[in-house]
Amino acid sequence: MNLEQVVSELGLEEAAEVLREEWAAAQEAMPNDELFFLQPEFVAAGCTAIFLPEEVAEAAVDVSQRIAAHEPLRALAWYSHYWLYRSSAHAQTWGGNASLRNWPSIEALATTLHEDAGMLYFLVLLSGWPQLKEFYESRSVPHDIARHTLADVELFLDEHYQQYHAWGLRAQRVRLLNMYFLGQIFRLGRLLFAPDNLGKKLHAFRHRGSGQVIALSESDVRYLADGQMDGEERLGEKAGAWTAQLLITEEEITGNPIMPSGYALRQKLSLPRMEWTQVLAPGDPILSFHIPGGTPLTFELCGQALRAATEFFPQHFPEHPFVAFYCSSWVFDAQLQDMLPPTSNMVRLQRECYLLPNITSDFHGIKGAFGYIPEDPTTAPRDTSLQREMLDHLAEGQLHSRAGAGFILADDLDWGSQVYLRQERSLREMVER
Repeated sequence: MNLEQVVSELGLEEAAEVLREEWAAAQEAMPNDELFFLQPEFVAAGCTAIFLPEEVAEAAVDVSQRIAAHEPLRALAWYSHYWLYRSSAHAQTWGGNASLRNWPSIEALATTLHEDAGMLYFLVLLSGWPQLKEFYESRSVPHDIARHTLADVELFLDEHYQQYHAWGLRAQRVRLLNMYFLGQIFRLGRLLFAPDNLGKKLHAFRHRGSGQVIALSESDVRYLADGQMDGEERLGEKAGAWTAQLLITEEEITGNPIMPSGYALRQKLSLPRMEWTQVLAPGDPILSFHIPGGTPLTFELCGQALRAATEFFPQHFPEHPFVAFYCSSWVFDAQLQDMLPPTSNMVRLQRECYLLPNITSDFHGIKGAFGYIPEDPTTAPRDTSLQREMLDHLAEGQLHSRAGAGFILADDLDWGSQVYLRQERSLREMVER
């Protein structure tokens, strides 16, 4: 079925250009008979395989038959399945492929599917369950870890139900959950982990004698006067911005150091090559970790999750010998340490990591704390100490709450010891010599 006809009949003009990408290839590969993933037996078995309750399965089977009987919806469902599971053109990275955020909205699909609009995306996601089952078996993933990981599917279905009073998923949720179905994300206790490669523009070195770790910025990264990364979304004063340089020769390493508390220094530091070993560089194998919502961010549970990862991934993914844990999130904005008490779980988590600057909006953390950016700080909820602190800063006209990032080298995982923060004073002395 041609795209123009589908767009016209479903009222998807807003997404026409996005759908044009690979539409022809998808339709050429579309089976002439029934789509396997819309068959009732397949849908019911898939819901059971990923541990969903009976009421979700019943709704999914019902809507699958409505989509199967509607040619434009069937063509859209096949295109979405093809895009997620058959095309090799869409590399998945942490957070999923950004193009999915521009897929047809729930509101647009509701013209045809009404309150069940989100079920189309759930059925498309579910179409990959046989491959996921096979992948788990090939990797000998324990049943309890598989179930714990896939519990996020039900969590997002519940979220959708609360908003739309029907089961389903938004495209933005499929963007992340697709990585689960490709076997790229695992939940171990309190944290999510994904085998990845470092894309951050930094290098870290360890002293051969003392074991001290120093991070240096990659060349040509622009920083503001406060040592945070520059970027188009950053607001406020940009006077005093500067550009980092890194030069590595056979004799010496010279660059701009990043302090473990999360900011870069304009003053350069030189390290003798014979005394320092590079332990982290762009492209190195890492474990990206993410902090999902739903339960309190308990410091002890985060430590347990990281230790569990050091056992799980070498056993089940031996081809990915990760050298560090890495996370990019508003939770790692170092300025939170000025807003929260030292006993806060967020502050304690930060102090276990080597913090890094990151490119983001000044309001990224506000959205993380509230789920949205409040239009009027005077009427926004003040349910948590962090929300109250952020609202007070907003009322005073202070810009704050960037996202940050942090890493822990696998060899340095000693939860509760603040390995890198204890080295900051000596690093500062090295720079000032």
